[in-house]
Amino acid sequence: MTGIVAHPEVPELYSCTDLGNAVKSLESKVESLIKQNNKSFGIGDAVKSLEAKMESRTGLNNKTSCVGEAVKTLEAKVESLLELKNKTSGIADAVMSLDAKVEGFTGLNNKTFGVADILKSVKVKMENLNGLDNRTSGISKTVKTLEAKIESLSELCNKTSRVGDAVKSLEAKVEDLIALINRTSFIPQPVPIPTECENYQSLTAADRKITYTTYHGYCDNSITEGWYRFEGAAGTRMPTSCIDQKNSCGTHATSWLTNGHPRVADGRVIKPLCFSYSGQCCYNGIKHINVTNCGSYYVYQLVRPGSCYYRYCGTD
Repeated sequence: MTGIVAHPEVPELYSCTDLGNAVKSLESKVESLIKQNNKSFGIGDAVKSLEAKMESRTGLNNKTSCVGEAVKTLEAKVESLLELKNKTSGIADAVMSLDAKVEGFTGLNNKTFGVADILKSVKVKMENLNGLDNRTSGISKTVKTLEAKIESLSELCNKTSRVGDAVKSLEAKVEDLIALINRTSFIPQPVPIPTECENYQSLTAADRKITYTTYHGYCDNSITEGWYRFEGAAGTRMPTSCIDQKNSCGTHATSWLTNGHPRVADGRVIKPLCFSYSGQCCYNGIKHINVTNCGSYYVYQLVRPGSCYYRYCGTD
């Protein structure tokens, strides 16, 4: 192209057509770059400024050197912009990675909030557990005290068990004693021995027994009054029934008790007495004498009959 002065910094000259094409190509690249980055970074303003300059380029043929400089400046800016694109691409990747990390951190943060709640709950439970531990410590002391009391109670139970056995044994003895008292309470108390049971005279002659029938005319009109006992051959007691045997006891009138002998418990008793003679059981009426049961024998308080032939006779 004629009329264009070479610029020392421009390696070759451009025609207006080439320059227009270059500018259009550059504009296309700039627009593409703007679309890719979604950020103008001031390129839009530069393009607009460039378009204004391109519209106002008057006498372009005389000012190619200025255009060359502008082109170089624009190329430098484009290179810087390309570098910036590369950097922003890395930044975008870094931003995306950071976003992913932030999202992960957000999820982790949400989880840690749950962990925090769990930790709070665990802390509360630990505090409750500490309180429970303090209470269980008191319970342990109470349990030890209770165990000591139980041991004491066991010892007491053992002692009371032995006491219980002793009490049972004592109760059995008391029951035996009560039974013995009940039995002995019905046993007649021994009657003091009357003096006549120890102070008496014995009638021992065989001819005083009612079975002796040889008449000798014996008579007790001279007998000494006092207590007498039948012993030996004379028999052991006075008869208690009417004697119808003639000459019995070696006399005419033989004695007998009309109402039997007394018991030991009766002590001294007055008993009716008769003399049987000549078919009469109570010849000359009923008499009375004192009689005492001395247990194994009887004693009789005899008096003189008053006439002959009356005699006190014995039998077995």
